[in-house]
Amino acid sequence: MAGVSIAVSSASEQVLKAADLVTLTAGGRGAIREVCDAILESKGLTADLLNLYLASLKETSTDALPGQ
Repeated sequence: MAGVSIAVSSASEQVLKAADLVTLTAGGRGAIREVCDAILESKGLTADLLNLYLASLKETSTDALPGQ
């Protein structure tokens, strides 16, 4: 039912043949991260989300300083 079928590189041969996309990394070795990164990149969201994350780290570190 998905618009694209994705298999991890360590999947069975039958699954690999049926997949639209095969990850470079094996299951349990970062394959889901690879897919998530590819989705974010394809939507042009990677830089914005990274900037939001880095800004949240700065806010957290300044909130933790005593006397401020």
